[in-house]
Amino acid sequence: MTPASLCVFARRPERGKVKTRLAAEIGPEAALAAYRDCLRAVSAQCARVCPQGELRGLMVFGTPEGSVNDLAAYFPRWSAFLDQGEGDLGERMLRAFRRAAPAVLIGTDAPDLPDAHLERAFADIETHDLVLGPAEDGGYVLVGMREPLPEIFRDIPWSTPGVMAATLERAKGLKISLLPGWYDVDTKADFERWKRGR
Repeated sequence: MTPASLCVFARRPERGKVKTRLAAEIGPEAALAAYRDCLRAVSAQCARVCPQGELRGLMVFGTPEGSVNDLAAYFPRWSAFLDQGEGDLGERMLRAFRRAAPAVLIGTDAPDLPDAHLERAFADIETHDLVLGPAEDGGYVLVGMREPLPEIFRDIPWSTPGVMAATLERAKGLKISLLPGWYDVDTKADFERWKRGR
């Protein structure tokens, strides 16, 4: 099998446009600084698990459109940069998998996701149709696919606690790997939890 790529979904760091739930608690400037820290942490992880010269590719999918230059400042120089495109989260993720599969996709909301979770995802994608890293809030922090699976992202209640349950319902009949759970940095309590562990 072709070595799986690592895909990252990232947003241009703009005041008032990132970490909005966190911003409601700590203010937009502090939330922007926190998001920039998240980008740096995820970028450092990418450099560790997809070092230059290795077969594993690194693709950064940015939003809004045209954010490539802004995000390039944060990620390793050997990354490939693309726009996420239009549509809901499921449509955008499916587009990424159609471009990159086999692939493991992460966002920037779990900046201290252990490298071991990613390495296991890369191993499991060789023998499973779908790899999911559950999030404590009912979503997921990681998704991997050997090939694009459009049905997985249909009619999912994005940004709700029902995301993982709905995804597993769509995935019935597939060979699935569930990784250990992790957490997103969405609130002040999450952010402080991350800071305590750094």
